[in-house]
Amino acid sequence: ALTRRLLTAQEQERHQVARDLHDGLTQMIVAADMHLEAFRGYRGRAGDEAPAGQELERASQLMKKSIAEARHIISQLRPSTLDDFGLAETVRMYLQDLADKEGWEWEFEADLQDWRPDPLTEAALFRIIQEALNNVRKYAAAARVRVGLRLEGDVVQAEVRDWGRGYDVDRALAKAATGASLGLIGMLERAQLLSGRCELTSEPGQGAAVRVILPAEAPQTTSDKSGESDGSH
Repeated sequence: ALTRRLLTAQEQERHQVARDLHDGLTQMIVAADMHLEAFRGYRGRAGDEAPAGQELERASQLMKKSIAEARHIISQLRPSTLDDFGLAETVRMYLQDLADKEGWEWEFEADLQDWRPDPLTEAALFRIIQEALNNVRKYAAAARVRVGLRLEGDVVQAEVRDWGRGYDVDRALAKAATGASLGLIGMLERAQLLSGRCELTSEPGQGAAVRVILPAEAPQTTSDKSGESDGSH
């Protein structure tokens, strides 16, 4: 049953990526191509210098937007910063980017000491934090958000806390059990697959917290990079 739900969540994620590519990136590239074709028609014709320049400028702007959209889609699949800078810095950058867009007051703390997670654990932790922050953005109407990462003994803990509208945890878990909330299922089951747990704490009007606890010793250890960073705003 767990595998079936994970495959369902995976297909949902692929469907979302396909939709983002079709409705966003592809449409912008097609529009840019149309403006380039119009530019080609105007180019070299007496009196059409201004329209030609306008079409070229529109194509250029659309290509810049396409590049930004492509980078966004790639970052949703696997941020390159995970490989380049490690978990802590990737989380900090993702939080800062969302906070800038949403106008959040934000705080980030990391104390991972010398712990270096294997790629599976690193990716799972980031995906859980990413999903938790996206849920804050979609539903919490929060003005303040805090993310913490720390190593305590033989476990690593991550927490995403917001001071938003909150929700009924039992109702949210019941909804997830029906398969209606794939994001929440993903958080819970990513943690479960790594012999950890994901805890939800919330009350209506009192904000919410997602807490993840995983064994610090991964099933397969590697020398993958990890970083530590502190920041607040």
